[in-house]
Amino acid sequence: MIRGSRIPPVCSVLQAASESSLEGFTRRRAEVGFTLVELLVALALAAMVCVSIMFISSQARIAYDETVKKVNQWNNIRFAFNQIQGDIQNWIPTSDLEFFTDGRGKGARLNGHWDPGEEVPDKSDERGPGLVNGGVYDGYLKHKFDPTIDYDEYAQLVQMQYSSREPDNPTEEKLHDCYQIYFRTLLYVDGGVREANVEYMLLDPSEADPDRLGIPPVPKRVDPKNIKDLTLFKIVRYFEVSQQLINRPAEAPIRRRVIEVCSNVTDFRVEYMVDKDVFGKIRPGFRTPEEEYKNPGEPEARPKQDPSLGVAGGYKKTFGYGSVKLGQNYPLASAIPGVRADDGLAGVADPRPVRFGFQNPSAIFFGELIPGDRIFIFTASERAEAGVGAGAGSAGNAGKLVRFPTGDYTVKTNLNGLMEFDEDIDTSEWAGKTQSGIYYKAAYLPAAVRITLRCVDDQGMNPKTMQREIWIKRRSR
Repeated sequence: MIRGSRIPPVCSVLQAASESSLEGFTRRRAEVGFTLVELLVALALAAMVCVSIMFISSQARIAYDETVKKVNQWNNIRFAFNQIQGDIQNWIPTSDLEFFTDGRGKGARLNGHWDPGEEVPDKSDERGPGLVNGGVYDGYLKHKFDPTIDYDEYAQLVQMQYSSREPDNPTEEKLHDCYQIYFRTLLYVDGGVREANVEYMLLDPSEADPDRLGIPPVPKRVDPKNIKDLTLFKIVRYFEVSQQLINRPAEAPIRRRVIEVCSNVTDFRVEYMVDKDVFGKIRPGFRTPEEEYKNPGEPEARPKQDPSLGVAGGYKKTFGYGSVKLGQNYPLASAIPGVRADDGLAGVADPRPVRFGFQNPSAIFFGELIPGDRIFIFTASERAEAGVGAGAGSAGNAGKLVRFPTGDYTVKTNLNGLMEFDEDIDTSEWAGKTQSGIYYKAAYLPAAVRITLRCVDDQGMNPKTMQREIWIKRRSR
């Protein structure tokens, strides 16, 4: 230290340095601060970024919603196809479609088939759609062999249409398919696998009426705003398995379930495979009842035209030959006695079994029956129409007795309308003569069915059309 010199204290120096630094920092801060323009630009950029994020988010949300709608739409169609496929693949060929109790009718027999008087009315369907109150047979009492009686013997396909205007083109009237198919199958319902009658049909829930047991009607003309509400329904009917069914089968209840299969369905179309080329008259392939009506292979077995079906008239296809209703005008068949080449008939050049059918078929030759199918054969004397008498309604049986053992027979081969069976037939009372005027009934299955569904979204837009071919695995071979 130098004597006499004045050195400022350390604290004073640090304080002065601190004040000097603070003054400089404040001055530099003032020099580099944000202007108003810069703040406005920053705010504008921030707003643009926010708007962009919101736009991207909304577009992503819209895309997500559209994807969910499409997925739900395809899932609905897939669910419908899977359910229809399961039922059709288990289709049971039957010539006694409705419900009956064997042997209960007046003069009826225990033969495994429906006779007049054995039917069990489906009272729960008194106001339902489609087959209204199916199973009621009253024609033989009121009108005597009225062919319009309600009892249905075979599976059937009904072709009809409804009209509507498209939402995107409200000035143009368009026809839409609303087919119905009714058959017997095996399905899981009410906790078990049951043999049941199933009917698929397109209905209009917007016209539901509580007085019709809550079931909407079949559409005829649909408002464009309601076309998205059309729904494919499945109606299931079956006998309730209970003690009552065993003790009092005539009073056993017929259960009924209405199942919504797929919503937003605008078109439901069913085609069936015709795979028998009958003398070159038809080309095998999928057909509608209308197409087969216009170009039938077997005129007597072709679909029936009904102007009252739908808005443009329709057609009804039944999958069977003949009828137990003696009043219906099916051609009556003949049975040709067989020739046996036994030791006692030496020299017989053409041994053959009994043949049944039509020798020179022009209207019907059982083209859809194949080996393994079953046919029920009977005569008017075996069919008691509530005591009306043998031969009633049968011109072919008048004045003579037809001897043919009534029963079910298994088709062995079909020789252009003449069938041979696996079972032996007793011809000892025929005296070598052909027996004519014989009744028959036989159900058959198409080889395959093609289903077409057209669905829209909840706004009635974005129609999607899909098809599926269903091959029936229970078909006889």
